[in-house]
Amino acid sequence: MKKKIIPPLFAAAILVLVLSACQKQASLKTLIPKLPDVPYTYEGCNGGGFGGCNDNTPSDNPMTDNGATLGRLLFYDPRLSLNNTVSCATCHRQETGFAQSASKSEGYEGMMTGRNSPAIINAFAKSSFFWDGRATSLEEMGLMPGQNHLEMGMEKLDVMEKKLSAVSYYPALFKKAFGTEEITHQEISFALAQFVRSIVSVRSKMDKSQLDAQELAGNQAFIKFNCGRCHAGNNFGGDPLFISYYGTSPVNNSANIGLDVEYADKGIAALTGNPSSNGAFMIPSLRNLAFSAPYMHDGRYKTLAEVIEHYDSGIQPSPALDHVLLDSVAQTPLKMHMTADEKSALAAFLLTLSDESITTDVKFSNPFK
Repeated sequence: MKKKIIPPLFAAAILVLVLSACQKQASLKTLIPKLPDVPYTYEGCNGGGFGGCNDNTPSDNPMTDNGATLGRLLFYDPRLSLNNTVSCATCHRQETGFAQSASKSEGYEGMMTGRNSPAIINAFAKSSFFWDGRATSLEEMGLMPGQNHLEMGMEKLDVMEKKLSAVSYYPALFKKAFGTEEITHQEISFALAQFVRSIVSVRSKMDKSQLDAQELAGNQAFIKFNCGRCHAGNNFGGDPLFISYYGTSPVNNSANIGLDVEYADKGIAALTGNPSSNGAFMIPSLRNLAFSAPYMHDGRYKTLAEVIEHYDSGIQPSPALDHVLLDSVAQTPLKMHMTADEKSALAAFLLTLSDESITTDVKFSNPFK
């Protein structure tokens, strides 16, 4: 009988695939968490120093140290993706303020997402999530990236449950957190929500009232040019649950800010079908801008100077432009006419909202390192 001869290049390709699969399996075996004997304390809003904030914690998922600890592991575990290569932390990196340093994120099997990954700090007082606000709770948000075919590819949640149930240390951790070793997708989402809710950033230079003369001038520019009408509250975002430093609440929690005249990405309108929300996206927090560049939903601006220039003279006449950015008389996009000193001062003030401790705090770090 004549033996079949495998062409050398084809044989080499098979060998690469086999070795790659073996390496992935080996890397999963090394995912052994290093946890303290006593869990870290996860306080969320109440321990974070936000006087008067409202926590979005539901009554059926109160935060516990064991629950947030489990959520920390899940946040960093690539097993939540179908091919074991992408975790939540792939796109929300601690060193960049739990945002993404690239304009767009690379997800499952190298596919690119359509938007920049937003920072997820101080999520305990937000009322909606993602750039288009499609999730209304952290519990709902937790599994949506995992199920997205571009991001993590885990469209069947029972596969995720079985994968985690087969990992030696997870049943015991689920029992500590929820009283049972049974692993369900609801408990996975609850644990992830607890961890994300615990990521509180409130130790910036501004929080400590340590501003120098230029930064104080930037604070005055922030007020003069009405930045706080949208970036309001202690989180400097469109978060209606925060009490404002300036005595006002955000005008709304989403806006079309005139990035384009016509938007390829319709934003909230893609979900609602309402043309009045065409090009509107959720208003993000201004905290930790020192770490979370690039900016905007599509990561188009690499520097704060570019962002400030947009608001000063680059607002486009989009048909759905938010009224806050319209000249009330001419009904054309605002021209703010900032001086060079005002622009520099405003950038300096915005950088004082950054909290370096959030990028190094061990209780938010990768437990598998």
